[in-house]
Amino acid sequence: MAKIKTVHKAAVISTDLSVKDIKKLEAINPDALCIKKDNGETLFRVGVGSEESMSRYGIVFAGDSKISVVVNTKDKLDRETVSEIFGATLLQLSRVEEQANEALASIGSDLDSLIEIEDEEPVAVEPRRRNRG
Repeated sequence: MAKIKTVHKAAVISTDLSVKDIKKLEAINPDALCIKKDNGETLFRVGVGSEESMSRYGIVFAGDSKISVVVNTKDKLDRETVSEIFGATLLQLSRVEEQANEALASIGSDLDSLIEIEDEEPVAVEPRRRNRG
C-alpha cells in the first residue's frame, strides 16, 4: 500500500512493490505499471531508474521502494498540505500497486506451469481468479 511519512519539511513516499518486482513488470507486463485514459494515453506510470523522481505523471524509484522529497514551505508539513501536494500521486500509486500485484500473481502462476526442475516436487498451481467488479 502506498504510504507517505513526513518529518518537518521532508516527505518519504513508499510502495509495497519491490524494485525487483517493478523491473520484472517493466520487462514482462509494462502496462501493469501504468494508469491509462480510455484512448490509451498514459496518465501515470511507475518505473525504476538510476535516479528517483516524482511528478504528477509518475514516480521513478532508484535503489529501493521509497522516494524522498523536500517541500519548499515556510512551515512544517500538515495533513492538508500533504493531501494537496501528494494526494493525487498517492491515489494513482495505490491503483498501480493493485494492478501490479494482480499481474505479478498471474506471471508467477504462468511461469510455475512452464518450469520443470528434475527431482523437484511439482508446484501446485491454483487457477487464476478473475476480478469481475
